[in-house]
Amino acid sequence: MYRTETSGETSQTYPALARVPGDLFGICVAGISGSLYRAGDTGHEFTIMSVAKPFVFALVCDVLGDEHVRQEVGVAGRDLALSDEVYASASATNHRNRAIANYLASRGRIYCDPGEAVDLYTRQSCLLTSAEDLAVMSATLADGGINPVTGLRVVTSAVCQHALAVMATAGMYETSGDWLFDVGVPGKSGIGGGIAAVSPGKGGLGTFSPLLDRAGNSVRGQLAARHLSRTLGMSLFASKEQRPSRSAADGHGARAQGPDARYSRPGVRRTPGRDRPDLSLNIGAGEVAMARRTSPPFRADHVGSLLRPQRLLQARDDFAAGRITAADLRSVEDQEIPKAVRMQEEVGLQSATDGEFRRASWHMDFIYALGGISKAPGNMAVKFRNAAGEIEFTPASIRVDGKIRIDDTIFADAFTFLQAHVTMAVPKLTIPSPNMVHYRGGPASVDPAVYPDLEEFWSDLAAAYADEVQRLGELGCTYLQFDDTSLAYLNDPAQRAEIAGRGEDAEHLHLRYIRQINAAVQDKPAGMAITTHMCRGNFRSSWVASGGYDFVAEALFSELGVDGFFLEYDDERSGGFEPLRFVPKGKMVVLGLVTTKRPELESRDDLKRRIEEAAKYVPLDQICLSGQCGFSSTVEGNALTYDQQVAKLRLIVETAHDIWGD
Repeated sequence: MYRTETSGETSQTYPALARVPGDLFGICVAGISGSLYRAGDTGHEFTIMSVAKPFVFALVCDVLGDEHVRQEVGVAGRDLALSDEVYASASATNHRNRAIANYLASRGRIYCDPGEAVDLYTRQSCLLTSAEDLAVMSATLADGGINPVTGLRVVTSAVCQHALAVMATAGMYETSGDWLFDVGVPGKSGIGGGIAAVSPGKGGLGTFSPLLDRAGNSVRGQLAARHLSRTLGMSLFASKEQRPSRSAADGHGARAQGPDARYSRPGVRRTPGRDRPDLSLNIGAGEVAMARRTSPPFRADHVGSLLRPQRLLQARDDFAAGRITAADLRSVEDQEIPKAVRMQEEVGLQSATDGEFRRASWHMDFIYALGGISKAPGNMAVKFRNAAGEIEFTPASIRVDGKIRIDDTIFADAFTFLQAHVTMAVPKLTIPSPNMVHYRGGPASVDPAVYPDLEEFWSDLAAAYADEVQRLGELGCTYLQFDDTSLAYLNDPAQRAEIAGRGEDAEHLHLRYIRQINAAVQDKPAGMAITTHMCRGNFRSSWVASGGYDFVAEALFSELGVDGFFLEYDDERSGGFEPLRFVPKGKMVVLGLVTTKRPELESRDDLKRRIEEAAKYVPLDQICLSGQCGFSSTVEGNALTYDQQVAKLRLIVETAHDIWGD
């Protein structure tokens, strides 16, 4: 979000610091539970400089006693290496520090050789660290002295209190008061570009960006800390009534990747009440504390598409009319997508999409990009219904005129752009399921000269999708969603009659579709979560099919090899929750209770009651909440305003927090 901020300059104190590239920027949040959330250059090592002071202070207090240190002077989890380059640069130019050391020695405040003291201080300042290290160190102070990753006690809880007091009063140089006002937690900066911030009982934040303000504090780091503090409720001064819309314990919203392997993790991490205060979150009466989700799908999630900004719609019209070039259109998309990402992060979502801003529709752009598929003359006509009557969705027809394959990774550029612009959220990519190729075109769209045996078509289709999944995994995609209306449509007897009318086995087609998805995802990359979204049509606030999930439920939930199911449940067309009884242990159900078709905002109490009803059939810990579909499955969008869309997303986040504390 703040990577484009270019104010400030690198430190000129030491020549080696002045040479650090100014575009580096990393943020890491560490929860006291040991989970880590990273964005940007969190692994880049830089010199810790003055950020070391409160941690060294804590260690000295632990050895000598805090009262002794107070009278005389007025933690990472891994070994930190020395930067020889910065150490040499600092040793050659730290004349001021040597003068201060000599003065302190003359006043009886240094009890060793002043030169040795300066050398030790210089070495301490020139240790190499990272934003991730600072987050872990900060979380250690947040949890009463227990390292959240190793589970080992570093210092006592009493020492942590004194270290945090020093950080709060002097950690940000002469701007410490401004920092405490804006961010509300103890913090410490250094001229190397690092900032460590501590939210007691919740977690720690580490940032790195070498561009500094006049006080010597990282410009981007301060902006990020202020945003995260407000978003995650880190401030010490926030009242319960101003509690954030999601749990602040682990900085939810940043990319969840799990603890780094370089930190040891003993089998037994901590014992409740182990020489530390109660640092648990305050969860109100009637709320349920459950395991927080650190992998997709999340407790508060969303399907993917967002209303297109008017500027983008105009650019699409201009491009279609030949008034601007493809590069001009791309430029507008590149400017609008970061704004959409920022909105998703600011409302508290843990995942973020590009809103599908580069697409005309949720599925056809992808299908047209498959090798072996071409646009055919004429248009398909899909009838949608709403309260006023019927409308038609008329995309170009498709023709399978070659062997189906992946020529170039579809949506690769779109994903990498999204990946580069999230700061906290997990970048989520949505693609149509393989079933949509068949459901939209039917067997008549397949050239019999290319596929005389339809089994070869099915085999190639699955192989192409499996190839795409692998390619996306290589790009770093960890959250992929297969959007699929076919498995929801087949619950509608009218839709099954249409399928039977074109000569297919409508009673068993869902079994074929389940096998197709399974073949595509069975070798998914490690660390990738794949979900599927199944709704009954979403075009300009209209729908296609009706009926509960009963017809496909047993096979769908027990056999489909995905991590979670996004299900449409926003009105009576969706049926009851009874089919959820077939959801096996370990699978997540994302209830689409918030409609994206209408602007009226649902009651939070009504949503809670419906979730409670669903929990009769599937455990509450396997349930998440989302909108019933995207807000703009096609470029036209549903009949809502931007502000109404944001209010719906915020409602999802706040309701999830009330129920799960997430």
